[in-house]
Amino acid sequence: MPAERAYVPNMTAPPPHMTAEELLETNIPNKATELVRGRLIVREPPGSRHGAVAMNLAVRLANHVEPLGAGQIFAAETGFTLFREPDTVRAPDIAFVRRERLPHPVPAGYLELAPDLVRRSALARRPPGRGCWPKSATGSMRVRAWCG
Repeated sequence: MPAERAYVPNMTAPPPHMTAEELLETNIPNKATELVRGRLIVREPPGSRHGAVAMNLAVRLANHVEPLGAGQIFAAETGFTLFREPDTVRAPDIAFVRRERLPHPVPAGYLELAPDLVRRSALARRPPGRGCWPKSATGSMRVRAWCG
């Protein structure tokens, strides 16, 4: 008597990996998107309290950074390409990149670097493990500060 199959028959192949360039061209109305190891992550946009907290912090950081010419503060949902093949594009609530690390001119697409500072608010409703950038998400690119 033949043995039964131990797996689900007719399983479809996993979807192909998406690239950072494909993500940049993707528009899913009223959703926030990121790319993790080539897989599209789609989530609800954050609420108003989250937006107020993120904006207040961004204003305070910008008031310190801009007069010094220390670098650039990036607003919520600005994408940063952290890995290639498969691509990872993460979008913190607030990011800071030192002046000497900024490309000139700043590209219209994603920056291909890890910011020097990132902040992701715990107020946003994200699945467990997605509230901050885990150290493994940046590989050899070192983010110098983590959200708390």
